[in-house]
Amino acid sequence: MTTCTIIVHDNNEFLQQIYTGFFCLHKKKLIKLEQKINRLEFMDVHKSFHLKDARNFHLKVILNHTVRLYYDMHDSWEVDEEALDQCDFYFKRSYNRKKIEHLKKVYPFGFNYEVYPNDMDLFALQRSLFLSTGWKERIIKSLHSLKIVDKYFCPPRLEYLESLPDYQADPKIIFVARLWDPNDDQERPEGKKENMVYVNKMRVECVRALRKEFQDKFYGGIAPTKFAIENFPDTIIPDFNNSRKRDYLKLYGYPLDCRNHYKLYGC
Repeated sequence: MTTCTIIVHDNNEFLQQIYTGFFCLHKKKLIKLEQKINRLEFMDVHKSFHLKDARNFHLKVILNHTVRLYYDMHDSWEVDEEALDQCDFYFKRSYNRKKIEHLKKVYPFGFNYEVYPNDMDLFALQRSLFLSTGWKERIIKSLHSLKIVDKYFCPPRLEYLESLPDYQADPKIIFVARLWDPNDDQERPEGKKENMVYVNKMRVECVRALRKEFQDKFYGGIAPTKFAIENFPDTIIPDFNNSRKRDYLKLYGYPLDCRNHYKLYGC
């Protein structure tokens, strides 16, 4: 059996999908999971503005104490060259083929979203106790890991996020996004500002095109931030509350009861 040792220094939601995946493999007895926690706060002042804390979104996994996997879940295309030299496989969340295709050890991670296992997870409890930044976060994440009071906190578990489609349901198109203010930080380099402008334009055009083409079969829009309201008022989502994740997931037709409201039927 393959031994997988995850070396943890952060418990943020961008890493949660990886934690859940390895735990599920362990639960099915397909791997033997080990966890080492080393609390570190990475802040490299010598790196550019958007990469100073990038390693807080990274995770190392060692297979059979020899093969080194590295997961980079930071929302930027740049690869950590030092980490790349020290691993065998490097998985990148924000994979930009044109910019890093010459790096042979780098692979696209794929779709990433926050999701928790269906079962009690003692590895997650350990992370919650040692890595949470405050008592409130420590309590909530510990309750998530123990599956206590799910009815009130409604963490997005696998069983609520995965299902077969309901072929009898009327088709819907749902698209909710947010925009970024490229000028909200003076340290941000021009290249990053240009990228934000590009992403904003793409999302706004998607909303306008979907509304025009599909009309009442489409529901969505841009989250009502101050920047979005001032610059693209025609694209704002009709109900402001539905820009929040919990309410967004309710749009799939299920009530707030957390046993159902995450399921993605009918879309």
